[in-house]
Amino acid sequence: MNDGARRLEAYLAELRRGLGPLPETARTEIVTELRGHVLESAGEEPTEAGVAAVLERLGPAEQLAALYVTDGVLLGAERSRSPWTLLWSLARLAGTSLAGAFALLGCVVGYGLAASFALAAVRKPIAPGSVGLWQLGPDSYSLTLGFAGPPAGRELLGWWIVPIGLLAGVGVLWLTTWFARWSIRQLRRSPLRPAH
Repeated sequence: MNDGARRLEAYLAELRRGLGPLPETARTEIVTELRGHVLESAGEEPTEAGVAAVLERLGPAEQLAALYVTDGVLLGAERSRSPWTLLWSLARLAGTSLAGAFALLGCVVGYGLAASFALAAVRKPIAPGSVGLWQLGPDSYSLTLGFAGPPAGRELLGWWIVPIGLLAGVGVLWLTTWFARWSIRQLRRSPLRPAH
């Protein structure tokens, strides 16, 4: 084994360690694909300088592995409808891109709003005098969940908060999940992601 081959194998071993969260079949496929790419790019008899040049273009093995792991997480999240999986995936993206951070913020607000509507519908029978949509002033409204007593104002929906809250909660949950999956699809296609 020449110096180029040894350097390549050391790089691929570090890459494989970084791919730890991925399934074994995915790790093997990525390492095999990259080995072929490096050998093809470095020539039939890879010299240490040829291998070093290709590996330098690929970047540090640890960073490349992190991109592949993030892509694997996003691929799974793209197919998921679980808010927790989607939020966790967007949180991972938020650390690498501003678009990911905005998508995460939008989803946190959306899921929080969905939970608030649903909670208002569920709590209305428990605290009927303090849960609801209240008009506090001419241009001031508040969705109150009844944890601090009734606000000073006029309740607008009464018992209609139950069906409206449930429908709004489910609707906002669906829209937020759709937005999260759409965001992940768009961010996954960005040129900074490794191609599979």
